[in-house]
Formats: sequence, structure tokens, C-alpha cells
Amino acid sequence: MNMSPRLSLSYLSPQQAQKHVTVNESLRRLDALTQLAVVSRSQTAEPAAPQEGDAYILPAAASGGAWSAMATASIAAFQDGDWREIAPGAGWRAWAADEEALLVFDGAAWTALSAGGGEPSMLGVNASPDATNRLSVKSNVELLSHDDVTPGTGDARKIINRAGSGGAASVVFQTGFSGQAEFGLIGDDRFRLKVSDDGEAFLDALIIDTASGDVGVGAAPKAKLFVKGDNLSDPGVGDLHIEKDGYFALFFLDTYADGAASFSIQRRARGTLAAPAAMQVGYSCGGFSFRGYNAAGGFTQASIISAPVDGAVSGAAVPTALAFSTGSASAVERMRITSGGDIGVGVAAPTTKLHVDGPVRCKSYTVAGAPSAASAGAGSMIFVSNESGGATLAFSDGANWRRVADRAVIS
Repeated sequence: MNMSPRLSLSYLSPQQAQKHVTVNESLRRLDALTQLAVVSRSQTAEPAAPQEGDAYILPAAASGGAWSAMATASIAAFQDGDWREIAPGAGWRAWAADEEALLVFDGAAWTALSAGGGEPSMLGVNASPDATNRLSVKSNVELLSHDDVTPGTGDARKIINRAGSGGAASVVFQTGFSGQAEFGLIGDDRFRLKVSDDGEAFLDALIIDTASGDVGVGAAPKAKLFVKGDNLSDPGVGDLHIEKDGYFALFFLDTYADGAASFSIQRRARGTLAAPAAMQVGYSCGGFSFRGYNAAGGFTQASIISAPVDGAVSGAAVPTALAFSTGSASAVERMRITSGGDIGVGVAAPTTKLHVDGPVRCKSYTVAGAPSAASAGAGSMIFVSNESGGATLAFSDGANWRRVADRAVIS
């Protein structure tokens, strides 16, 4: 054996003349291969003015005076004014300066081994990456922290970038590698929270329109908050379902606090968010619209509760009424309670505590079945069906029921 098995360093022979030639040849080879660093592995043209000690990994179709005769993937080292070809062995490593990457030779080609500002094609931490999962990590906890080394700005922002609106930029949560929840931008420009019980069919639990900020629960939003429930009596995955004492509801508000009340609050102003303006007569401060699905394939607004302003707005005062509307094909106002406390039934502007546009009916009693006049209170009225002399209206004086016509006690 005249050479070493791994780096092909020449051995000295017994009684060899000019031993320095052999030793210097091995030293040159060691100088090229120890802490191997190359200028590039992609440059195809032999440089016109190389520096002493420069080395290159030759790509396919390398050209030039000496390079054209050398093999692809070999190392071309410039030493003593000439190019020397060195054939690499499997497992050799080299630093590529132009890529800032550590390369390894697998016996056929050079590939990136790790990053040092370079671009590894795959990376596994306690796990094996593949063509789909190029970064694969197995760990109980993963920590992503702000940069306090460079130092950075103190921010810690994680960015997921997709190519276009039809793709996905999302985070998926799995159990046993079966997806159960996903949130992000999925298939369009809305932010979505999706859930699944089989890892295949996902339902939209929450959708936020990125243009308007509108929020939809169970469906794409049609207002600032839009809630859609599906089959509430037998809810499925993704349905908004609240059950209380045998009935079902989209919303249930429950408050437990001493001396506190539970409110659902609607607020209204004219103008804009940046420049709100005071309310005016005729404007509604809010309300509820009740709609039923009709036979024509749409929803009919048949009942409304609204809170219109019914007086001049000044200082901190906003006089507000409550209006109740019902109907079949459309809603018509039936009753109003004014800001002053007057009640109108069929009257939009009542002038007394009770102003009724139409007949008023009192409950009918017999003389023997009439309730206690004292309990009913003075001023209460009833209809007595079997009063002597004929049926009549009666009022309570606080002690007895008396006929309206002559004030006689009913008998």
C-alpha cells in the first residue's frame, strides 16, 4: 500500500530518494482538505485569476483549461499556480462560502447539511422530516421567544404566508394525527375557526370578515354579529346550542352578583364612530326584529320591538319610548309606551296613562264569584254578568263592588 486509505496521502518508501517531494505532496493535499472550505459549488467557468489556496466543487458542465477535464462533484484546488483535482469520499464535508452552508458528500452529490445562514431543504428535531413535513419536531414543549440576543425589537410575531386567497395559512390541531380544529385564513380572505369530529369534514364555528370586521357564528357574517343555529333540538358539531330546562336558545345570559342587574345593551348615535352626533326625534335607539320563514322562500318581518326617540334631545336627556309592532306580511305598530309613561294601544301619541283606540273588555264575574274588592283595590273595574236588574260594570271603592250606573253595591 503506497497511500493512506482515506485521504490518499503518499507514504514514504524505504531508501526513497527526494523524500521531501512525497512529503510536500501529502502536505499540499492536507492543506486543501483539512477544514475544507470552497468558494462555490455552482460556478461553471474556471476563474481567470484564482487566489492561491482557492478551492471549488465542480458542478456539471464545468469549463475551462483544467476544469473541463475534471469530474463533476470533484474538488478543484489551486495550489502552486496550478489546479489539482481531488476526488471526494462519502461523508466528506465542506463549507460553501457563497451559500454560507455546510455541505456533505453522500458518495454521488454534495447537499446542504445544516444552516449557518444557508438553506437546508429539510430539518428534523428528534423526528424524521419528509417531502411534505420539511420541518418536523417531536417535543413536549416548543418555545418561540423574542430576540434578546441580537438584540431585536422585543416583538415576537409568528408569520404564516400563503401564495393566494384560494390557499390556506392556518394552524391545525390533531389527536392521533386526525384533525379536530383549525384556525386561520382557509380558502378565502376571511379568518375562520373550524372544527371536526372525524378529521375530514370541517364545520365553520366562527368566521370574521377581514374587510369589515363583522363576525359570524356558524355562518358568514351579514352584520357586526351574525349567529346561525342549525337544528337546535338535535344539535350537531359546530352548532351554537344552549339548553335550559328543556328549551333551546341561541343566547342565554346569566348573571350572579349582589345588587347588580343583567342587561343586554344597545347603543345608538347619529354621525360616525369618529364623530358621533346626538340623537333626534324619530330615530330609534335600538330594537328587536322577529322574522319567520315564509312559504315563498324568504323571511317575513312580522314583529318588532323598537325604542324611538319621542322628544327633544338636550343635555343628558334622550326621551325614549317603546313601540311594539305585530302583523303577518308586515309589522304594524300596535302599542307604544311614551317616555312620559303614557300607554297607547292603537294610538301612536297617547295623551293619558292609558289611551285605547277601540273597545276595552273587563273580565266577567258572577256576584258570588267576584274577587275581593279590598284586594283588587279602589278604582278597579269588573263586569258582573248576573247583577239584579241586568249585567253591569262595577268598580271597587276599596271595600265593596258598586254598580257604575248608580253606585249601589252589587247583589
